[in-house]
Amino acid sequence: MVKAFAAAALTLLIASSRAPRSSVLVVQVADAATNGFVADAQVRIPNVGRIARTRWDGEVQFDNLDNGKYRIEVRAIGYAPGNVDVALTGDTLPVFFSLERVSTTLDTVRVRGERVSANLREFEDRRRHKIGRFFTDSALTDNRAKGLQLMLVTQVPGFQVFNRGQTRGVRRGTCGVNFFVDGFRLREVDLDALLLDDFAAMEVYTDVEVPVQYKPMGGPNEPPACAVVLLWTRW
Repeated sequence: MVKAFAAAALTLLIASSRAPRSSVLVVQVADAATNGFVADAQVRIPNVGRIARTRWDGEVQFDNLDNGKYRIEVRAIGYAPGNVDVALTGDTLPVFFSLERVSTTLDTVRVRGERVSANLREFEDRRRHKIGRFFTDSALTDNRAKGLQLMLVTQVPGFQVFNRGQTRGVRRGTCGVNFFVDGFRLREVDLDALLLDDFAAMEVYTDVEVPVQYKPMGGPNEPPACAVVLLWTRW
């Protein structure tokens, strides 16, 4: 009996040691009315700073996620946003979003004042102090054909595009740039996934201008950052 118990315990220990410590998350987004795929939807995992856009088949995949609980947020122009909390346990987890279209027909209204959204309160507060560079939604819309990379390198002194393997990035001088979306740091930045149409405002700071809560922390495996870009979504 003791030997059998010991053998079972050893088997369990070996099995647990072989259990995968990371997971794969596959997200698919569809139209609730037609069941058709929604391409180019923005999918975010805020607590780990990862963001991507769905392919033609409405799908995006996130690899090498540590096991644990995550919130997934999905945004697409013309649709109501969606979000869900999931738990990853070392396997591939498929998650399906069925987004409802929002009405594009609006009743006639009389505007008496202007209300700042929760996402833009920080932006408006800092813009009054005129430290840093600030871009409103009209400026972002005017530059949507350029894209975020080209807008930064043509309108912010010292910014330049660099190639890193098969991907391109933006840096200031010889230093990196930290990107935040709605206050969350993007750890893996795919600038092609950040479409200017999705954002209502942008702030750009050097390392000496940046607000204290967004100051570059640095680290042994992280290159120094000389600039910070804060992006605020429309939703």
